[in-house]
Amino acid sequence: MLPISVSGAGEPLALPLPENSYASAFDMSFTGNGSRVAYCPINYGIANPDGSSASPPNARLLVRDLATSTTTLDLDLGAAIGCRPFWRDDGAFVAVGIVRALPGDILAAQIPSSWELMIIEPASGGTLAALNATTGSGIPMPPGNTFMPLIRRFTGTQVTFGVLPYAVGGIASIPAYMWTIDSGALTPDDPWGQPVLDSLSAAGEVAWLAEDAGRPSGEPSGPVPRYNVLRLRDAGGERVVFTEPAWTLIDARYIDDGARIAIQLMAPYDPERALESAIPARWVALDRAGTVSELQSITGYTQLRGAPGATCCCKIALTAAARRSPRWITSAPPMAPSLHCGHKLAI
Repeated sequence: MLPISVSGAGEPLALPLPENSYASAFDMSFTGNGSRVAYCPINYGIANPDGSSASPPNARLLVRDLATSTTTLDLDLGAAIGCRPFWRDDGAFVAVGIVRALPGDILAAQIPSSWELMIIEPASGGTLAALNATTGSGIPMPPGNTFMPLIRRFTGTQVTFGVLPYAVGGIASIPAYMWTIDSGALTPDDPWGQPVLDSLSAAGEVAWLAEDAGRPSGEPSGPVPRYNVLRLRDAGGERVVFTEPAWTLIDARYIDDGARIAIQLMAPYDPERALESAIPARWVALDRAGTVSELQSITGYTQLRGAPGATCCCKIALTAAARRSPRWITSAPPMAPSLHCGHKLAI
């Protein structure tokens, strides 16, 4: 991982992965002061010659001290096909959303719940509380009959998470709940269920992608919602801060410590484009004055995460063959100088 500050300075940091494991930029979370990162590598199992799995997929929770480059926690989370951590705002605990199995999997018959939300104490690795299909029976099951508890915020004894259908594309909005850990109460919590959402706690802001039927929109080049606006809610209310009539909005993240929002756009559907060719995309940045600047034109899909004291981390997926053996490197291909970004490339 190569975190680069707004000034352009940066030092490579090693984020070790267990053998045959994979972790995306969405599978990590930084503490508020940027001193530690929690991430969830998944080992998807060893395949038999017939394509079946000889060993079930498994997840681990790793906590890394970035100043000392040491792993302070390596916790086996058990059977899992998806895992996303999220630090409490004071860095004392980690909430972890897990998808254990899909309905119909052999593994599904062996576990009591296909999903789980755990509260982990990072020093000992102990589980302080857990929400699952039994204790969270009041949560309606979405399409696909399992979901990722998509954690959005964690303050005190309250965790807000979205009910994100797993392995189901094109979901425009999902329900969200606030889980009060000590009482077990579940309360609906809008708008935190929007699938593409980011927040800036210091400013009390929430920004998310949405579809506005009253505005023009392009034809998406894939099974994604027809997002054409970026909405923002703060103490002054809710409003649209960015619109795009042709390209489809597919991601939005705060960068530069909240000074800007980076927005990823996907080119509209083109019937002349070869099926095997990568879909053009680009990143733009929206600043506080409403000025939009181009960051980078790309092909394919990238992942971006803001990090305290640094602008972002990106993951670029290359070919299907390359993705089969990903590893961390610190190469940074040429890009617009305003995009300060570290890259995780699969090579």
